[in-house]
Amino acid sequence: MIYAPSQEALEKAKIEKVNELHSLYCGPLSVNADVNRLEHEIESSNNRYEVEKINIIKPAAKAWREHHNKSILLGTDNFNRTMVVSSENNSKMIISIEQAHEIVNTKGAYELSKISFEMPTTVSVPILITRLQEGGGLLSVGSIVDIYTIHNDNKTSNETNTIKGCTVVSVLRCEESGTIESEYSSTHNLVQGNISNPNEDSKTFTTNVLEIIKSSLAGGNDGQTTLSLLDNYGVRLSNCEREINLADLDANYIILVEIPMMM
Repeated sequence: MIYAPSQEALEKAKIEKVNELHSLYCGPLSVNADVNRLEHEIESSNNRYEVEKINIIKPAAKAWREHHNKSILLGTDNFNRTMVVSSENNSKMIISIEQAHEIVNTKGAYELSKISFEMPTTVSVPILITRLQEGGGLLSVGSIVDIYTIHNDNKTSNETNTIKGCTVVSVLRCEESGTIESEYSSTHNLVQGNISNPNEDSKTFTTNVLEIIKSSLAGGNDGQTTLSLLDNYGVRLSNCEREINLADLDANYIILVEIPMMM
């Protein structure tokens, strides 16, 4: 009457511990040498207290860190990036090598068993966005952004399909921002007795930045000088707008972003 319940508790504890073992030592770690050693230790336990004292998490975390560090080394591209793949939420994210090692060194065994590191496979996707979405016009080539979709209904706003760690490859501001029409006028009125002599000086400047670039490329003017003057024109324009607190809020942008390829 005493033996049977104790034996039943022991068998239950062994089953739970073995399940924990195989949930952590999964995938590439299923053939790890620790598996056989820990299984033997579990089966050799004489009571459930001995089973519960067996620490699987610590050696599993160590084994996963060793495995992931090797995977990061093999999965590094020419820009010192790797791609972390999560089996838990079926997501992919391109991150730097430093970020990858930080994840490996700070996460526990359970989290580490749900991720893997691969060589980044990407595609470039053009996206049309507004001035607000473009960060006030200050987004530039090389910026790292997250892309997400917001679904609005009458009651709630839901954020879905987040793609993290995307790299901006190029930024195009709408052509209207390159159309310039300005006029400066100054009026002077000289009064001598009953005689008034009004005098007005005015200056008008009209140009189209895109047409100037087209002309320079076609040999209509000094292309090298023109392109050097207009280098990074869109970003410099956005910076000036920010400094004077006056901007073209209706401007649209097309950004080309590099995102992980979803298989």
